[in-house]
Amino acid sequence: MSYTSQALIEAKLKRSLTAAEIASLAVLLPAIDAYINKMTGTTFTNAGAIETVFIDTPREQVNGRSRFRGYYRDDATVSALAKLVIPTMNGITKVEVATGFKGVLNVLPSAQYELYPRGKSYTYALVIDDNWSSVADVVCVTGYLGYGVVPGDIQMVATEMASSDVVARTDGVLQEKVDQWWQTYSPMSSSGAVGSITAAGMAVLAGYKRLSMDI
Repeated sequence: MSYTSQALIEAKLKRSLTAAEIASLAVLLPAIDAYINKMTGTTFTNAGAIETVFIDTPREQVNGRSRFRGYYRDDATVSALAKLVIPTMNGITKVEVATGFKGVLNVLPSAQYELYPRGKSYTYALVIDDNWSSVADVVCVTGYLGYGVVPGDIQMVATEMASSDVVARTDGVLQEKVDQWWQTYSPMSSSGAVGSITAAGMAVLAGYKRLSMDI
């Protein structure tokens, strides 16, 4: 499923698309999705089968024992809870842990971890009980990569990109007048849909970058 649609693009342009424009969507929409995924470092739909992600747990010595190194609520205590950052996922069905190279995977009871952020359809961290993180070397998370549901602002950016590109490709028109205002459009660059995204759209994508998340 693309991040925008013919209906959304037509609503944005306030007109129906021509047959040629509709045909171009088969190439344009996947290119826009790929660009957004690249800029954010994640995906926003369940594209593909369920997957298992393996994450090595970073270690540190605290109070004479080895434990998981993460974001602690109280770093002075061994029993503190930490957040293990994982790829953005949804529909998580199982969390397993293993000790050592080629260690046996053991299913982690749900009482020993929480999905973070709480109450969302997506997850990008696990809140960890240090009782098991002190001995686990690998954490395995099974689920779908990405957000699962396209956020409204991502849908808006994709629609804006597609709409501006459709207009730019229509008889070479790069400008149109709306009441007393002129709207100027940028054509796609040779590397993809970069030329058709606005500064506001880039700001939206920047907010989804993994490095900018606050956990």
